[in-house]
Amino acid sequence: MSPDSRPLSNRATAAYADLLRLLRDDAIGEIIGTPQRVVRGTRAYWYDAYRLGGASTKRYLGEESAGLLARIEAWRELRDARAERGLRRAGRRLPSDAGRRGGVLPAVRRQHRHAETDPAHP
Repeated sequence: MSPDSRPLSNRATAAYADLLRLLRDDAIGEIIGTPQRVVRGTRAYWYDAYRLGGASTKRYLGEESAGLLARIEAWRELRDARAERGLRRAGRRLPSDAGRRGGVLPAVRRQHRHAETDPAHP
């Protein structure tokens, strides 16, 4: 048996699995746009869809699996928590129209623009 064909030890296998999981988690953490599911035949694939300049771009995240779906859900939770922390840091309440008019960030931008143009607005 050549040295290259020896099976990996349990410790090496676990280290490799951990490294692979961390690399996949990093790829999910670097989502720039919105996770997008694309079905081709009987398989589903996930992409990070975002705009770069005037062009739409997609970056491959992976084939759909329970692990990938869990990582995308974790990314969504982190994104929402980050947005909430930003609102608290700014000392603002969530605008009441956030859910009806395009989400939290556009509502905060509208609120900020209104505050800049109206000196009486708190």
